[in-house]
Amino acid sequence: MKVFLEMVLDEFVRLVNNELNDSIYQINVKHNDGLIISDIKGVFVKDCESKLPTLPYILVSIEAGTFTEKDRIIEACIYNLTLELKIPRQKELYRYYSRYAEAVSDVVSNHSVGEVWQYLEIVAIEGGKLVVRAEC
Repeated sequence: MKVFLEMVLDEFVRLVNNELNDSIYQINVKHNDGLIISDIKGVFVKDCESKLPTLPYILVSIEAGTFTEKDRIIEACIYNLTLELKIPRQKELYRYYSRYAEAVSDVVSNHSVGEVWQYLEIVAIEGGKLVVRAEC
């Protein structure tokens, strides 16, 4: 179980590192309203020992998710990935958070079915935190 949890986390971090900045660029072009969000410098596991870059970046943690009755019947593995957006303090910070959340949402929806998970979806957004549910 621990090995599978690490596989889900590693694949998710790889996916977001590879795809997020392209999504950020597309969102900046799409909105074209003067609010430009910067590329993310990287996505890192929350408790890792590596040196973190300058802002903005994302920290990711994973934990076992809540099972529904259906999940127990089909013996699904559920994980919640929590993403913490670390961005510089700005006026109208909520607008920056919502743009980054939109970029993450695009990446998640484009890769909702993958090799490691059967389904991936954002289940909560609050300020600078997003919770992504991975069903395996």
